Amino acid sequence: MGLIFVWTLCCITILSSCGGNGRKQDKSPNTELSEEVMDKYPNIAISDSILNGSKASAEFDFGRLGSGEIIEKVLIIKNSGQQPLLIEHIKVDCGCITVDFPKEPILPGKRRSVKLTFNSRAQHGWVAKTVEFKTSISDKTFKLKTTCEIDN
Repeated sequence: MGLIFVWTLCCITILSSCGGNGRKQDKSPNTELSEEVMDKYPNIAISDSILNGSKASAEFDFGRLGSGEIIEKVLIIKNSGQQPLLIEHIKVDCGCITVDFPKEPILPGKRRSVKLTFNSRAQHGWVAKTVEFKTSISDKTFKLKTTCEIDN
């Protein structure tokens, strides 16, 4: 029951088609989660040293999906740098992925949730897509490589 409540809290809004830029269409704020809840989701650290190093990427697996299934997953972004981190822009490979991300800066040492929604319609087999995060702290992007396997 508790997990259903947390999932519902994280997925309050339904995302519409991303139109290529990955930004959700409505203006509702990103839901702030408690530290305890954030510990239950995959965490990714981003900082200027990470963006300027060779590890400016991470991988995220949506798992196995049925054809036409839409799945939402929560990912936690931690600002491990010394200055506020603002996600300025999201770029995705296709309209099959949408991203709901915080619109305000993430302070140093703090974490915020990001919701990824994947629509498997017209996809089949093993699928790999990339989500690029452009931030205020570097000209380089952080690349999130997503994968999933879609049953026909």
